[in-house]
Amino acid sequence: MNYKQIFNLISSLLFQNKPVYAHYAVTHRCNLQCTICDNNCICPKDRELTLAEIEGLADFLKQKGIGFISLSGGDPFIRTDITDIVKIFSKKGIKTQILSNTLNITDIQIKQLLKIRHFYGFSLSLHSLSEETSLKFYNDKDLFKEIIGNINRISKLVKKNKILLNTVISPLNINEIYDIAKFAKSNNLKISFLPIEHNNNESFKFKKTDFYKIDQLYDFLIIENKKNNYIFNSSQFLEMSRQYQKGLCSSQYCHAGKLYISINPDGNIASCHKYHTHSRKNFNDTLIACEKCSDCMRPCWIEISNFFTNKKSFFERIKKQLINYFNTIF
Repeated sequence: MNYKQIFNLISSLLFQNKPVYAHYAVTHRCNLQCTICDNNCICPKDRELTLAEIEGLADFLKQKGIGFISLSGGDPFIRTDITDIVKIFSKKGIKTQILSNTLNITDIQIKQLLKIRHFYGFSLSLHSLSEETSLKFYNDKDLFKEIIGNINRISKLVKKNKILLNTVISPLNINEIYDIAKFAKSNNLKISFLPIEHNNNESFKFKKTDFYKIDQLYDFLIIENKKNNYIFNSSQFLEMSRQYQKGLCSSQYCHAGKLYISINPDGNIASCHKYHTHSRKNFNDTLIACEKCSDCMRPCWIEISNFFTNKKSFFERIKKQLINYFNTIF
């Protein structure tokens, strides 16, 4: 870490006023049309940053003290130069994680990425373990089999601590979450559970008659989280997710623009995914933090807020990281 990253980290711990994390959608293109995806920030291919422009972005982020970046999409592996993008951020000392649906990742790319010094790992989506749910999520009843096959293939090439599964909990798959958790645990993989963002889509909202399912599930996840180390989420995030799934507002203050920033494929920087103008601009560091947002539970934001503002979440994360570290050396 450079001195600016260390300064930002300390300042964020004390005052929650310096960005330490960036979420960069390198493309909005995707090979899937998932029913739960709200990809309404469409940026065409010809406005995506070139490698030379990404070099400028990386310099800007390094100058501002950003130490960690997640590359997402769409699906980032739609871009054939994704490994070159990771190399650019690595040269600046910025740790990089890639979020993907697994379908475009080749063994050659995996081997190339693992040679890059500051490559942090893969975050892989898994929402279904059955034909019925796969059809509801992907409009393809057999796609879940391919995704599971890819996860197994990737886990043979990559250390388990470099893989994080992501599962969205929704009315479509709530009955399968127990099996998905079991899949992660039995394969020694970390997993993060995300509440569905319904965005006023009634089909994604839980009915009051299903609230008992929500309580049973989150009771299970919170207990598992205390007993085991495979669930990535903090206990606070899981409890907040329970309330959010029931339509209750979160009391969590949003630190968008203060602790984290969002970057569009065209390089436009904003405090949050929801506030992009989609116009090519000079990289702008005048970020206005969002006010409390009652309809957002994005873990890329909320978990960071929890870490920097809640002592229990802070020490819970430190404990998980120490366990992960000792598991890799013994």
